[in-house]
Amino acid sequence: MKITVEQNGKQMDAVLGLIKEIRGETVVFSIIGKEVAVNAAGSTVNNLRKIIEENETALIPIHMETKSILLEAKVPENLLDELAGTGENQDQMLEERK
Repeated sequence: MKITVEQNGKQMDAVLGLIKEIRGETVVFSIIGKEVAVNAAGSTVNNLRKIIEENETALIPIHMETKSILLEAKVPENLLDELAGTGENQDQMLEERK
């Protein structure tokens, strides 16, 4: 899903990805059924591990042009409301991870 988020006062295009696995400092996401590997700093990887411990179907914004993970991005409220229904599809999202 393509979205526009705000990070550091700047509007950025991003996609939402589901973490499939973490290998060292590489995070593999499932984005619209395709695997995308993104390199990340150790602190980002640690934060992502904490996020998936709390919610294994968390959707993470990724800036695809730079292949960077946008953990500090602000997602528009209307999109959060729309995604609230995504929880109903958790089984499908977990299946994508396999």
